Amino acid sequence: QQQPQQQPQHKMALKIFVTGGTGFIGEAVSLALRRKGHTVYSLARNEAKAKNLVRHEVNVVVGDLAHPESYIPIASQCDVLIHAAADYSDFVNVDNNTVATFLDIVRDTSKKFIYTSGCLVYNSVENKVNVEDENLDPNFHGGARVRNEQSVTAAGGVVLRPGFVYGHHCGFFGSVVFTSISKAIDSVALCDSNIRWAYIHVDDLADAYVRAAEGSVKGEVFNVSDDSNVTLQEVTDAVATVFGKSSLTVNSAPEHGWFNRHCLSSYAKLHKTFGWTPSRKSILDEIPVLVKAWQAWQN
Repeated sequence: QQQPQQQPQHKMALKIFVTGGTGFIGEAVSLALRRKGHTVYSLARNEAKAKNLVRHEVNVVVGDLAHPESYIPIASQCDVLIHAAADYSDFVNVDNNTVATFLDIVRDTSKKFIYTSGCLVYNSVENKVNVEDENLDPNFHGGARVRNEQSVTAAGGVVLRPGFVYGHHCGFFGSVVFTSISKAIDSVALCDSNIRWAYIHVDDLADAYVRAAEGSVKGEVFNVSDDSNVTLQEVTDAVATVFGKSSLTVNSAPEHGWFNRHCLSSYAKLHKTFGWTPSRKSILDEIPVLVKAWQAWQN
């Protein structure tokens, strides 16, 4: 059996700048990098929300993506720049501007840019397990996400495409899926019941960022997902069972329209390149402990 082609890893500590330091992904990535001994600078809008970063030896940079001058001086001194934030108040413009700023910083240097994309860039095709270089939707977010991916890889950067991220307080799952199901009686308004998403635990995702930051790979895109291949109805039924509810009817909600697409993905390339494998194989196996963790966060 062919073994993964492990990439050479940096032996010395890196200086790494991370956007979205208090966000679901950004915080997990910042803490994982610090645990590996790297010096981490994480962007946060205020110090009060960043206390957990400080507790875990992460340096907080108070600033805002909308104001690049607030973080450029620190980011310019770092070896690796990771964009893990999403400002949904003006997502496309802020994302475009941040990518442009990061590209300016890394241009003609040995610095690395790691960009966070997502599995929703694929065209919605039922039961298709997507690989990185095909079936892209050029119109997703008006084409901005795919164009940014291309700009990053052309500059030698690395793009990670996570599945739907779960774990700890559960991010989207906590704020939308678990909350909706906990309040539901007979039905729940999410997306089409037969939708199949790629999934990934936030700790496994953070491990992928660490490997990408420490590795020597340039100009590549990687899916980051687990082995889940389940419908939203199956996930809903598993969550409802933990809440002591009978099976719920899953209906599509207009406000979740851009999530209403099939987006399974394969992590074979990530495994082959870095030896990465998800420690959590399927979200269904994790539902009972995830719900308990989410409930603990609510308290």
